[in-house]
Amino acid sequence: MNENRQIFVNTYLTNDYNAAQAYKTAYPNCKGGWNKLGHRLLTFDDVKEALSKAKKDEIGINVGGTVYIHSVENWHKLAASALKK
Repeated sequence: MNENRQIFVNTYLTNDYNAAQAYKTAYPNCKGGWNKLGHRLLTFDDVKEALSKAKKDEIGINVGGTVYIHSVENWHKLAASALKK
């Protein structure tokens, strides 16, 4: 999975499953069509696999090159904390 798709997945999970907003974050140079493109990304195998993995009990969070494994219920708190830094 490329870096933009990983950003999309992370943002999608931490932004109330908003595919359009996740696409805007992952692809900031895109000028429009975020809703359609975001939903299209949700059909890609690597994105589906990452989301499926995240919906299980554990997910890896890549922060500064270090991957942390946490339960999904802590995901939102950790992501919000990381974004404040």
